[in-house]
Amino acid sequence: MYALNGQFKQAHELLSNFSGPGFTLNKLYIQCLEHKSISDVQLDNIGMELRQYHRIYELSGLIKLANLGLDNNCHFSSDQFIKLLDRALERNFYRVKQKQNIMVYKAHYQYINENLEAAITTAHQAYLVNKENPSPLAMAIEWLSESDQTELANVYMQNLVTHSEENGGRYERLIIMLEKNISDR
Repeated sequence: MYALNGQFKQAHELLSNFSGPGFTLNKLYIQCLEHKSISDVQLDNIGMELRQYHRIYELSGLIKLANLGLDNNCHFSSDQFIKLLDRALERNFYRVKQKQNIMVYKAHYQYINENLEAAITTAHQAYLVNKENPSPLAMAIEWLSESDQTELANVYMQNLVTHSEENGGRYERLIIMLEKNISDR
């Protein structure tokens, strides 16, 4: 709360007596808000601190940093951040939704690095980790259609249609929007 209000000194003081990867990630988040950047060394060091099982505070710190980077509110190496996410993905998750969420962020960073093939592969793997949530398929379809790879986008679209049909048409509006994006290409 302090950091969001620009009270960085108070935010740093609040976390100064705590240690562990979750707290370190949140300290980096405060640094990002304050200085608009974090170094490769800091990202590498936090990767070494990650525990065998992720705790909520750790995951929320990763996600907050990821969002700052994606929103261009903090500068750091996207390649180094992908390495950090890879280290996080090597650990155990209490819920598959958490793992899928981290994989989705990894796919986003691969996409902004203009590595479409890796981004699509990661998005597809994220879907396979948690088939209850097909949003990674939708991301892949959108990125493929933006890249004029409509044939492959249609393959993923068929997977999404099948998923929707198996879930009572739950994703029909999303499918209509994505089909329109593909047909507009």
